[in-house]
Amino acid sequence: MIYLVGRKHADAILAIARQDENAKVVLMHEGVYLPTPGLRDIYALKADVDRAGVRPMATVIDDAALITLVLENKVISHL
Repeated sequence: MIYLVGRKHADAILAIARQDENAKVVLMHEGVYLPTPGLRDIYALKADVDRAGVRPMATVIDDAALITLVLENKVISHL
């Protein structure tokens, strides 16, 4: 599953994602600031990273890569 995570409800959704061994987490909006210990496949949306001016501990992806992830995985969204 792919988890789209912003700041709203982030603690809860990241806790759920940590229990999913196949979780892919995409940090979006203010979510690019979030720490993600215990997770393996973590991505951050480039536009949000650039806007925030941060260096996330995640793979930075563009919109095209996000669309590919969404089309290839079941989506859980908490934005």
